[in-house]
Amino acid sequence: MPPFEYSISHTCSVCGNTDYFEVSKREAAFNLIPYNGKDQIPCSNCGSKEFKSWGGSTPELSKDLFYEWASNENLSFLSQDEDIFIADEKYYDIILELIDDKNTLPSKKQELYSALCVMVYDENIRMEYDNVTSSPFQTKVLMELQKRQLELVKCYVYDYIKDVVYPLIGLDKLQ
Repeated sequence: MPPFEYSISHTCSVCGNTDYFEVSKREAAFNLIPYNGKDQIPCSNCGSKEFKSWGGSTPELSKDLFYEWASNENLSFLSQDEDIFIADEKYYDIILELIDDKNTLPSKKQELYSALCVMVYDENIRMEYDNVTSSPFQTKVLMELQKRQLELVKCYVYDYIKDVVYPLIGLDKLQ
């Protein structure tokens, strides 16, 4: 277990040693760590710069981190599936704020719209599992998506999510 609040680690391919490094919340959130190249930190045991694995802690995302992410094309929380990562009820209000913020980049708005769709999709699965027919949270998200249909159809949303979500807001999944 690393001794730091936020850390990254790498495991050496040569000797198997694992080193831990303290990083800031921002560095951890945006994965701003030099994984390779001249800045890469060598293994503390053997000096190798060949690593078989990397890892890191993921912080709770703050409003400040979301706003910085939304206005900077070069920042990402994950290299892929960012919409799935941020599709959490605890981020719902921030997501809506950012969708409506004029400083949010169009590419980030697409991720935010997709995250709302993922929330509905995930809630639908939970409702099926719990054998319930309605969810106040899902209803709230669906209402917001219905208000924003014109913007939503411009966004990329995975087909399997569209298949579930679009009919619930009156959209054809082919849009």
